[in-house]
Amino acid sequence: MWSRWTLIARAIGDLQARLLLLIVYFLVAPPFAVGARLLRGRFGAVSHGGAGLWTERPPTENTLPAASRQY
Repeated sequence: MWSRWTLIARAIGDLQARLLLLIVYFLVAPPFAVGARLLRGRFGAVSHGGAGLWTERPPTENTLPAASRQY
């Protein structure tokens, strides 16, 4: 009896998890994506004619003391 119940409970839990993730994916994530697309220009992520969005950084030292003071 217990083994049957665990199989049924696992199937119910699997269904609930899939439904919850489906709801989150289609009802919660899209508004954030739309907001990110609308606010994209305000945060410096503007396209520069296909040149990419890389920021040039100065070269760093490849030594152990330099690696220990990263921040």
